[in-house]
Formats: sequence, structure tokens, C-alpha cells
Amino acid sequence: MKQFKNYTETQVISARPKIPAGGYEAVIKAAEVKEYSGKNGSYEMLEISFDITSGEYKDYYANDYRSQQSEDKKWKGVLRLNIPTDDGSDSDVWSKRKFKTNITSVEE
Repeated sequence: MKQFKNYTETQVISARPKIPAGGYEAVIKAAEVKEYSGKNGSYEMLEISFDITSGEYKDYYANDYRSQQSEDKKWKGVLRLNIPTDDGSDSDVWSKRKFKTNITSVEE
């Protein structure tokens, strides 16, 4: 691959720190169904936005959002779940298991 112009002068996007694996108290900020288009047609996803409510990482995603410099800011604390289609396919069976597992965890 040929190196593009100004490669050495181009600034690297700084990586944001990752939260260590573990359990955190969180609050759901929003939940909505969104429709997307893909190579196999349209599909729906449930998007659950959340943030951490206590401890060292309290307001982690809100702080991350506020610190973003681009005009196209993104909220990073989002769980996206495929909504099952009930078409009986193998992928639908997997989607149902994943969806129910996550919803049950939120309810508990």
C-alpha cells in the first residue's frame, strides 16, 4: 500500500479510556425502536441508551459526549438489540435468545 500525503504529520484520533469489566449501577436514559436498511432488506433494532449513576465512572457517557469535538456527536452508552422477526430462521432463534436474555437482565 502506498503511503498517503502528509501521513507522518496527520494527527491520530485519541482513544478514549475504556471502562474495566465489571458491574455498574446504571440508569436508562432512553429506549426506542429504530429501523435500518441492510443487504437483506429493512430490520428493526431496540436501542437502549444508558449511563453510569455512581462510583468512579459516574456520568461516564455524558462526560464522553460533552468532550466530543466533532459536530456529529454520538452517545456511546447504547445497547442495540435486533428485534426478532418471528420468521423461524436460525438467526431469528438466536435473536430471540439474545433479546430475552438482555431484557430479563434489565428487568432484574
